[in-house]
Amino acid sequence: MIVFQAEHNILMHPFHILGLAGVKGGSLFSAMHASLVTSSLIRESTENESANEGYRFGQEEET
Repeated sequence: MIVFQAEHNILMHPFHILGLAGVKGGSLFSAMHASLVTSSLIRESTENESANEGYRFGQEEET
């Protein structure tokens, strides 16, 4: 395997680089999506409502 890698520069192959970019991009997308979902579910409450009041499954209006 080491000889094969020495004769073929696999790490600099365009498809390998595209694959790495896809994995990194997917990871970034996943982290940002999770952050947005979490921040939309957790919000500050006023004195007139419970701190447990938040998103209800199936609600149509924004939280």
